[in-house]
Amino acid sequence: MAAALSAGLVLGSVGTASAATVTPTPTASSSISYADQMAAYKSAVIDFRIAMHKYNAEWKNTLATYRSALKAFTTKSKRMYEAKRNEITKSFRTAIKIANSTFAAAMKRARTSDQRNAAKAAFNLAISTAASIRTVALDALDSAILQPVKPTPPMKPVAPIKPTKVEKSAKKVR
Repeated sequence: MAAALSAGLVLGSVGTASAATVTPTPTASSSISYADQMAAYKSAVIDFRIAMHKYNAEWKNTLATYRSALKAFTTKSKRMYEAKRNEITKSFRTAIKIANSTFAAAMKRARTSDQRNAAKAAFNLAISTAASIRTVALDALDSAILQPVKPTPPMKPVAPIKPTKVEKSAKKVR
């Protein structure tokens, strides 16, 4: 058992010692010549310009689609809003006319002050009920109109990084 414990300690210490001494690997840019790096850069710039052209075309298309949807929404929603508002106004006016005619009939039949007061109370209640129903309907109409959501721009392509020349003082001296 002691031998297994000491072997584990030795192997564990060897593993940590070897992990601590990591040798750096040479980078790809240091082994490639500057001319090759520039050729790769020029190719990347051409690819970048193509990607930017595609990006701009797609973004303009997306914005044009959004603008046309917004224009159609504005035109359509104005018509719809006015039509529904007219319906709400007609129903409110109808409720007021009914309340007026009911009040007039009740006042003709009323012989006592209690009957007149009851007719006035019923009339006021009908008017306030019609007004509150109209207010709720108009608020619901305002909240029902939803505009198209403006699109978010897609991620722009990333420009390539131009390689830098290696300075003469940093080169190896033979």
